Amino acid sequence: MIVYVDVDETFISNAGPTQTPIPEVVEHLRRIHSVGAKLYCWSAGGVGLCT
Repeated sequence: MIVYVDVDETFISNAGPTQTPIPEVVEHLRRIHSVGAKLYCWSAGGVGLCT
């Protein structure tokens, strides 16, 4: 399985003055990765958010 994930407002919230991970989404991505999914992320904010 291959999953493409946008960063902004998908697993990182931009609400407020800082960017914050969304715990439920991060946990879901970890679960599907642990069963073999290849995850690819992208962001209009730049490659630095995906490393």
